[in-house]
Amino acid sequence: MHDRVAVARRVQGVMLGLAAALSAVYLGWWLLALVGVAGLVLVLLERAYRVSRRPELMAVSSIGLLEVVLGGAVAGSGGARSPMLGWLAVPIVMLAARFRARVVVVGVRERSSSRWRRPVPQAGYQIR
Repeated sequence: MHDRVAVARRVQGVMLGLAAALSAVYLGWWLLALVGVAGLVLVLLERAYRVSRRPELMAVSSIGLLEVVLGGAVAGSGGARSPMLGWLAVPIVMLAARFRARVVVVGVRERSSSRWRRPVPQAGYQIR
């Protein structure tokens, strides 16, 4: 199963990287740094997966790190008004490609509830 998922993960990584590179022209070149971080996560996952006793934990960790990177891209490009907001769905799609339905349900529930509990302040927003 790893080989099938690894190919899909590489294709997804390349496509998101290309989209971010094209978006960087309009949203800022800092976005390319996030592409580099996401690429590093992907490379480290490939290596860690092969030597880990619990490869599923490596997969979940990489999906969580990817969500942090994508969240940084969304926060840095406008927050709730970001054109990249839809990218936050990518980790959930990755869960569905990698794990059984029960794990996906837990992941969706946790991800959706955590976004509402901890709102990210936007530029110009003051916490009082």
